[in-house]
Amino acid sequence: MRNIMFVCTGNTCRSSMAEGMLKNSIQNNSELRDEYTVTSSGVHAFDGDPASMNSISVLAQRYGIDISKHKSKMLNKKSVDEAFLILTMTRAHKDAVLACFPESNGKIFTLKEYVSDEALEKGYGMDIVDPYGGNIKEYEKCAEEIAAAIAKLELKLGSS
Repeated sequence: MRNIMFVCTGNTCRSSMAEGMLKNSIQNNSELRDEYTVTSSGVHAFDGDPASMNSISVLAQRYGIDISKHKSKMLNKKSVDEAFLILTMTRAHKDAVLACFPESNGKIFTLKEYVSDEALEKGYGMDIVDPYGGNIKEYEKCAEEIAAAIAKLELKLGSS
């Protein structure tokens, strides 16, 4: 099994939503189910923190995905070594991981960088903005960006 790991800052919003979305997609795709596992972590996470209430709410209400049992994890050497692919939410996260774990070069990308250049055309840029502390609309927008990238990721994984 090849592990795909999502990385953000605290592992309570963006990377936990991305993990939940991709796990759900893979679970519903017999082609990918036996090939990939999905995890997430944060570059400044506190181990054991729950996903944010707005992340839990948006994924449940909009996507029918339950991440209420998510527990944050700090990025570490073992998780980096075990990852087949590391997808960060921002360029700064990618740079931070590379600074601490230069051996991850070649398997680390921002999520949008890995799936498409179209994000730039839509005006989103290559970073997924952190909704932490924001209102539910900010979480919904963030989830929409992640969901669009996850759909492209699933297609890319299916063709590899």
